[in-house]
Amino acid sequence: KILDFQNREREKCKAEKYDVNLAIENTEGVECLYGIKNHLSERKNCGFCIDTGHELCYNAGYDLLKDFGDKLFFLHINDNMGVTGDRIFWTDDAHIMPFKQGRVNWQRFCDNLKRLNWDKWISLELCMKNKPNKHTHDDLIGVTPDEFFKMAYDAAKRIEGNIND
Repeated sequence: KILDFQNREREKCKAEKYDVNLAIENTEGVECLYGIKNHLSERKNCGFCIDTGHELCYNAGYDLLKDFGDKLFFLHINDNMGVTGDRIFWTDDAHIMPFKQGRVNWQRFCDNLKRLNWDKWISLELCMKNKPNKHTHDDLIGVTPDEFFKMAYDAAKRIEGNIND
């Protein structure tokens, strides 16, 4: 993938001009993230959004907070079962509730946030329903939105508690 850094240079200057943070989310492969980090390392308004589900699916559980935590701006917290077939497919990114049946290493994740003194938002990115031909959310069949939001709140509080203990 070729990045148009000249256009990105203009965009990040706008971000600084308007005092807006630009958070780049981890998706497929860490190589691009390293390039972006090297290019934008001096920009105070440019950082990363770590998606825990993407880290597991797209980056094979690579510990992104170890290398990108110093520029962490935002979190998308969710879980999945990793790659479930011969190759990654969009349905692998299941957006399962933390601490349920997924495979994210929550202890490592919370320990990293603790090490970073994370005191910002704890934000979850979740689904209530199965993706096609998947059964990752069968345990939520019959759960009301209010019950689901309570479960999400409890998971977020558990993460917060693990960071602050």
